[in-house]
Amino acid sequence: NEIAKNLQKNKYNKLILNMKFKKKNKKNIKYFYCKDISKKIKLPIIPKVIIHCAGVSKIHNKKVKKNYFNKNVEITNSLINYANKNSVEKIFFLSSIDAYGFIKKAKISEKDKSFRVNAYGKSKIICEKNLCNKENTFKSICFRVPGILTYNLNKDHPLLINIIKKICLKEKILIFNPKSDFNNV
Repeated sequence: NEIAKNLQKNKYNKLILNMKFKKKNKKNIKYFYCKDISKKIKLPIIPKVIIHCAGVSKIHNKKVKKNYFNKNVEITNSLINYANKNSVEKIFFLSSIDAYGFIKKAKISEKDKSFRVNAYGKSKIICEKNLCNKENTFKSICFRVPGILTYNLNKDHPLLINIIKKICLKEKILIFNPKSDFNNV
């Protein structure tokens, strides 16, 4: 939502794909299209750029690990197929810092090797590789981001959202292992 609002402010036309729920067209959104984007995609216009934020994690899907692993790869492959067939120029992919796995040092770079990667992180690595395949007709940029912060405090993740909510409600915040580099934030 925040990416869409920013694009609108800067006068970009946008097309939003959402796999969760339907909304009516809003005046500030030129097109809104709702479907399961892991299936074949049909759109009323062909975008030049896709910002791929879609994904399913254990937070969203507490069933079997393979469900969200497969769904993430299916979503990305569907977007890749659409982009290749329709001359999309670029795909920006919001991957995840989970692709690094267990982080053992204070600073990481994209040259660092992954270590003990969970199923979610493995799905993101496969998505990145598929997006960066040289046979694709588009350019792609993959961002490995930690939990994305939002103004929407109705969520319970990432960790900072919980902390912000507690601060706003003047609740006690307990800190465990304050000298540990465990939390990447």
